[in-house]
Amino acid sequence: MIKQPNSRMCFACGLENPAGLHLHFYDNGVDEVAAEFTIQPDHQGYPGVAHGGVVAAILDELGGRTVMIGNPIANKEPNAISKISTAASTPTSSLAGWV
Repeated sequence: MIKQPNSRMCFACGLENPAGLHLHFYDNGVDEVAAEFTIQPDHQGYPGVAHGGVVAAILDELGGRTVMIGNPIANKEPNAISKISTAASTPTSSLAGWV
């Protein structure tokens, strides 16, 4: 896996953002991006359950970073996800997803 760059203040990957998630992203060079994250007490909704907004933020970042793979233009210009849809039938304490 290839480590993708981090920024300074991004909520998802900003290494200097005190309120951020400090995620590190890795891609396979083709079409997959991965990150590991353990929900901290600051990121929960109900006790022990990941806040849906945090889950959506992680999915948003994964989608945006998937577009960046092998695309030098996307690495230099902002990109945005136009729609995210999530559904959970049980409380989320861990997350695995595909974009």
